[in-house]
Amino acid sequence: MNFTIEGQTIVITRQQDGKVLYSIPLHECTETRSEGAQKNFSEWVDHLSSKTWMTNESLYSLAVFIHQTFPVNDIDWIETFVRVESKALINAVTDAEAPIDKDLGLVLPDDLSLVRQQIKIESEVRDDKSMMNGLREGVIERLRTLGLIK
Repeated sequence: MNFTIEGQTIVITRQQDGKVLYSIPLHECTETRSEGAQKNFSEWVDHLSSKTWMTNESLYSLAVFIHQTFPVNDIDWIETFVRVESKALINAVTDAEAPIDKDLGLVLPDDLSLVRQQIKIESEVRDDKSMMNGLREGVIERLRTLGLIK
C-alpha cells in the first residue's frame, strides 16, 4: 500500500498498479473512538481493519504515516493495535474451525451456528489473560520498533 496526501485527503493506493483503494479526509485521520475498556483507538485503523484488501502490515504502515503527518494526536496506538491483532486472531481461529464444503472449497455458514461460534471464540480469546498479555507485549514491541511509542 502507498499513502499520499492529495489536497485535503489521504489516498491509499495499491502498490502494484497505483489503483486507488480508499481515501480518508485529512481532518478525520486522527479521530478516535472508545468502546468499553478500550479507549482512544484509531477510528480509521479500526475501520480499515475490516477490509479484506488491508493487511495488518499495511495498517501499521498507515499508523506510521498518520503519526508522521500529525505527531501530536490523541490516538492510543497500543489500544488500536491490540484491538486489530485480537480481531485477526479471533478471525483466524474462527476460520480454522468453520465448516468447509470440500467440493467447492468454501467456508459455509450453518445458519447462526457460525456466528454463535465466533462469539464464543471471541469471548474465550478475550478472557484468556495470558494470551492477551502476550498479544499486548508483541504489539508494544512492534510499535516501539516503528517509532509509534517510546
